[in-house]
Amino acid sequence: MKPEKKLKLSRIPHTPAASAGENKDKPEDTVEVSLNAEEEKPAAENAAASAEPDLSETVVYDTDSLKNDGNGADETEKIDISMYEPKDEYAYTFDESLDDLTAEQIDPDGKSKKKGFPVLSVVRAMMIVICLGIFVYCAFIIGHTLIDYHRTDVIYDQFAEKFFSLDNSEADGSSRLQQVNADGSVPDINNATSTFINGGGNEYIPPISSSDNPFDTNPEKMIQNLTLLKEIAPDLYGWIYVAGTNINYPIVRTNDNVFYLNHDAAGGELVTGAIFADFRCNPDDMLRNFNTVLYGHNIRSGQMFHAVEDIFNSEAMFRSKEVIICSFDGILYFKPFSVFHTSYDTGYNDVSFQTLEEAVAFANDMQSQSVFESNYDFDENDRLLTLSTCTNGLKTDRYGLMCVLTKYEPVLNS
Repeated sequence: MKPEKKLKLSRIPHTPAASAGENKDKPEDTVEVSLNAEEEKPAAENAAASAEPDLSETVVYDTDSLKNDGNGADETEKIDISMYEPKDEYAYTFDESLDDLTAEQIDPDGKSKKKGFPVLSVVRAMMIVICLGIFVYCAFIIGHTLIDYHRTDVIYDQFAEKFFSLDNSEADGSSRLQQVNADGSVPDINNATSTFINGGGNEYIPPISSSDNPFDTNPEKMIQNLTLLKEIAPDLYGWIYVAGTNINYPIVRTNDNVFYLNHDAAGGELVTGAIFADFRCNPDDMLRNFNTVLYGHNIRSGQMFHAVEDIFNSEAMFRSKEVIICSFDGILYFKPFSVFHTSYDTGYNDVSFQTLEEAVAFANDMQSQSVFESNYDFDENDRLLTLSTCTNGLKTDRYGLMCVLTKYEPVLNS
């Protein structure tokens, strides 16, 4: 048995000799497949080899088995490859480099040529420009906001420096406000409030702690400073302070609830705005409001009324905090009794009521909405303070902190 051989497919060169004699009956575009690799080439091929061929390439294929008729005779298989020949003037051989070919030879039908307007490229370029524009705009807004946050600290630190430029205590460290009635008793807050509203105001109630009281000095001098501060803040209504938070700001009031959303207490433009009282509040006497409502932005950096959200999330803060207000009539101390999440149109910021009974019912209803339980017993002599701020969620959502007056230090009549 003959050993297996590699199958060699050879291109038959087209020569005058090859086209005559025994090959004249063969098609020009054929390949002879000889299954006997050891047999000498046919005489016609030897004669053709001496002539100049017009095609030079040879294609070789490998196979694992050879055909044999069983008698040792060679079989020859003819394959027509004319369909694979190059056409017309683009005839070239496999050993030619693509570097030598022209674009028309590589793509004679021009199928790879781009046609029409490059819409996709234009859209891609527009998207890049838009994204860059958004990035620049956002960077500008963030930078401008951070600058305004810094300006807020600078502006209100200057307000505080002017307002608190007083001696805070006696030489022995005791507060000049820690006074009691002539008989040594501590006056009842309801009687003190009622007396002031009716034109009195000669009673004092001691502060909770002199260390937590920034107004721990003569009320007349504090109000004198408040009056001087009004020269640079014409709409000044008072001052608010909550120990252990960033709430330490002047309060302003004007004839709407819009202007001070983006203006500081002196009227200059400022994105963080100011702490301002509802325009429906009494402009002259805070104690004549059953519910004094104050508004302020919820700044994530902790400024303005952000502490209201902190109190909403902390029962410990709710139980321990005290809100101190210095008004033109005296110093008022409020204790939180309700903190809640609500909508701007639920009536939590009502400031006027038809009857005192209606006002007391309002206070009880607000107490029932608190996330932390309290059991204050309201009556018609109570006075409320509401701190309102946004939630930084839905535009209509609000956090509300409601407090009740517990101490009052009025100005002494001269």
